Amino acid sequence: MGELRRVLAACAALALVASAAAQKGPESVDLTPRWEADAEARYIYRAHSTRTDRVPAMKAEQQQKTRQEMRIRREVVSTGPEGTELELVFERIVVVAMSGKMFIRSDTSEPVDPERANSLDPVVRPAANKPIRVRLGPDSRVLAIENIPTGIDADGNPTRLVVDEELVRNSLAAMYSMEKSTPTARIGERWTTNETLPASESAELQIVHTRRLTAASESTATAESTAIADVRPIGTSGARPPLLVDFSCATRHEWDHAAGRLRWMTLEQKVETHGVVRQMRSEHTTEVQISLALEGVEIPTKPNP
Repeated sequence: MGELRRVLAACAALALVASAAAQKGPESVDLTPRWEADAEARYIYRAHSTRTDRVPAMKAEQQQKTRQEMRIRREVVSTGPEGTELELVFERIVVVAMSGKMFIRSDTSEPVDPERANSLDPVVRPAANKPIRVRLGPDSRVLAIENIPTGIDADGNPTRLVVDEELVRNSLAAMYSMEKSTPTARIGERWTTNETLPASESAELQIVHTRRLTAASESTATAESTAIADVRPIGTSGARPPLLVDFSCATRHEWDHAAGRLRWMTLEQKVETHGVVRQMRSEHTTEVQISLALEGVEIPTKPNP
């Protein structure tokens, strides 16, 4: 009887060890994107931004809020040792802008209302259902973006639309890869990625994201990041660049390493800069929340610290 108890205890211990190993997951995962010609995936992109401009000496303040939602079809046109070519089609675009008592909404899935003027329509509707080509290198980093659509302003001049190169290259970057120089990552491993955004007409915001692989299962891996930034002048105008006063940025990614593609990502970013308006200090704060997820995938709520 005592021998039987010892055998049962040993079996229970082995079961606990096996269960712990199963819950722990792999120590390293392969983050390489897997491309297959003609393969399609649809992602839902959402962005909420709040821009606040102040001139304290004049007690002036203006705030604008913008909400965007886009359904994006991604098709692999071709792939091989030299890289991959993707086609992106923004099948539906919804943009809402609010400033003071002003509220404007444009939805490309709804017909144009001829009875109402809508200042958003000219920068939203021409971007829908226009195929954009994205060429990736062998490491799945963006080499070129082609066929970005343009609109026409009130004077008949070309103008940028809500879908532009900045959106396709930066905001959708997780759709292409995890931007890691080596394909595998171990739990706790860190790596950096770089991003450049416009800060003003004469300066750019250079951001360095530091990502860390925080968890992995047999099919998915989770990475989180923080970032630092700096404002640097561009061009030869000699204009004084804005002063970066505050910056924070945090992201979360869930990568399906079994399928070789992004499941979802989130970003929360705040940028505060100071400038000069008529020899008075101006303050500019932008807060942005972005999410990108496979259609039908629900992003889990961020756990409390």
